[in-house]
Amino acid sequence: MQLVDGRPESTEGRLEKEIRVYDFLDSLGIEYKRVDHEAAMTMEA
Repeated sequence: MQLVDGRPESTEGRLEKEIRVYDFLDSLGIEYKRVDHEAAMTMEA
């Protein structure tokens, strides 16, 4: 996993609601960090 600043370079394969969140935060000028990772079905994973 890697902590990244801002939206992903490509929105391919992303959910529409995820893209809308990036658009909203960017429109407000809010800086954010994100982490992309594989799905984890339990807290232990």
